[in-house]
Amino acid sequence: MWLVAFDREGTKLISVTDDRCIKLWDIHQNRCLQTFKDYLHWIWSVAMSPDSNNLAIASAATFLQILNLETEELSNWGVGESFQLSVISYQYLCLFAQHSAGKSEA
Repeated sequence: MWLVAFDREGTKLISVTDDRCIKLWDIHQNRCLQTFKDYLHWIWSVAMSPDSNNLAIASAATFLQILNLETEELSNWGVGESFQLSVISYQYLCLFAQHSAGKSEA
Protein backbone atom coordinates (compact mmCIF):
# COMPACT_ATOMS: atom_id res chain seq x y z
CA MET A 1 0.00 0.00 0.00
CA TRP A 2 1.39 3.36 -1.07
CA LEU A 3 -0.69 5.68 1.14
CA VAL A 4 -3.95 5.95 3.07
CA ALA A 5 -6.38 8.71 4.05
CA PHE A 6 -9.54 8.74 6.17
CA ASP A 7 -12.81 10.58 5.81
CA ARG A 8 -13.81 13.15 8.43
CA GLU A 9 -15.92 10.68 10.42
CA GLY A 10 -13.31 7.93 10.36
CA THR A 11 -15.66 5.40 8.77
CA LYS A 12 -14.13 5.28 5.30
CA LEU A 13 -10.55 4.79 4.20
CA ILE A 14 -8.93 5.60 0.88
CA SER A 15 -5.97 3.44 -0.08
CA VAL A 16 -3.57 3.92 -2.96
CA THR A 17 -1.35 1.06 -4.12
CA ASP A 18 1.88 1.05 -6.08
CA ASP A 19 -0.01 -0.16 -9.16
CA ARG A 20 -1.85 3.22 -9.08
CA CYS A 21 -5.24 1.89 -7.97
CA ILE A 22 -7.38 3.95 -5.62
CA LYS A 23 -9.77 2.04 -3.35
CA LEU A 24 -12.52 3.28 -1.06
CA TRP A 25 -13.07 1.06 1.99
CA ASP A 26 -15.83 0.83 4.60
CA ILE A 27 -13.87 0.37 7.84
CA HIS A 28 -16.76 -1.02 9.88
CA GLN A 29 -17.78 -3.61 7.29
CA ASN A 30 -14.15 -4.32 6.32
CA ARG A 31 -14.95 -4.28 2.60
CA CYS A 32 -13.98 -2.40 -0.54
CA LEU A 33 -16.77 -0.10 -1.77
CA GLN A 34 -15.16 1.20 -4.97
CA THR A 35 -12.01 0.67 -7.00
CA PHE A 36 -10.58 3.17 -9.47
CA LYS A 37 -8.06 1.36 -11.68
CA ASP A 38 -5.44 2.34 -14.21
CA TYR A 39 -4.79 5.81 -12.85
CA LEU A 40 -2.26 7.37 -15.23
CA HIS A 41 0.07 9.17 -12.81
CA TRP A 42 1.91 8.31 -9.60
CA ILE A 43 -0.24 9.51 -6.72
CA TRP A 44 1.47 11.50 -3.95
CA SER A 45 -1.47 12.47 -1.74
CA VAL A 46 -5.25 12.15 -1.44
CA ALA A 47 -7.79 13.99 0.71
CA MET A 48 -11.49 13.33 1.08
CA SER A 49 -13.98 16.21 1.10
CA PRO A 50 -15.80 16.90 4.39
CA ASP A 51 -19.04 15.47 2.91
CA SER A 52 -17.18 12.35 1.66
CA ASN A 53 -18.46 12.91 -1.89
CA ASN A 54 -15.20 13.97 -3.55
CA LEU A 55 -11.58 13.01 -3.45
CA ALA A 56 -8.76 15.46 -4.16
CA ILE A 57 -5.75 13.79 -5.81
CA ALA A 58 -2.23 15.21 -5.99
CA SER A 59 -0.03 13.30 -8.39
CA ALA A 60 2.89 13.46 -10.78
CA ALA A 61 0.54 15.24 -13.17
CA THR A 62 0.88 19.01 -13.40
CA PHE A 63 -2.68 19.53 -12.21
CA LEU A 64 -4.81 18.71 -9.21
CA GLN A 65 -7.68 16.32 -9.80
CA ILE A 66 -11.04 16.08 -8.04
CA LEU A 67 -12.79 12.71 -8.28
CA ASN A 68 -16.55 12.63 -7.68
CA LEU A 69 -16.99 9.31 -5.87
CA GLU A 70 -20.64 8.97 -6.87
CA THR A 71 -20.39 9.70 -10.61
CA GLU A 72 -16.67 8.78 -10.95
CA GLU A 73 -16.21 12.03 -12.91
CA LEU A 74 -12.67 13.38 -12.77
CA SER A 75 -12.07 17.15 -12.94
CA ASN A 76 -8.65 18.70 -13.57
CA TRP A 77 -7.49 21.92 -11.92
CA GLY A 78 -4.57 23.44 -13.79
CA VAL A 79 -1.56 24.26 -11.64
CA GLY A 80 1.39 24.80 -13.96
CA GLU A 81 3.76 23.06 -16.32
CA SER A 82 6.55 22.39 -13.84
CA PHE A 83 4.51 22.27 -10.65
CA GLN A 84 3.68 19.10 -8.73
CA LEU A 85 1.62 18.90 -5.56
CA SER A 86 2.88 16.44 -2.99
CA VAL A 87 0.55 17.02 -0.04
CA ILE A 88 -2.99 18.35 0.02
CA SER A 89 -5.66 19.22 2.55
CA TYR A 90 -9.23 19.33 1.27
CA GLN A 91 -10.16 22.05 3.77
CA TYR A 92 -7.46 24.42 2.50
CA LEU A 93 -8.17 23.47 -1.09
CA CYS A 94 -11.80 24.62 -0.72
CA LEU A 95 -10.69 27.91 0.84
CA PHE A 96 -8.25 28.42 -2.04
CA ALA A 97 -10.99 27.71 -4.60
CA GLN A 98 -13.35 30.22 -2.96
CA HIS A 99 -10.62 32.86 -2.87
CA SER A 100 -9.69 32.20 -6.52
CA ALA A 101 -13.34 32.55 -7.54
CA GLY A 102 -13.58 35.92 -5.77
CA LYS A 103 -15.68 34.59 -2.90
CA SER A 104 -14.84 35.13 0.72
CA GLU A 105 -16.11 33.32 3.75
CA ALA A 106 -17.83 35.49 6.37
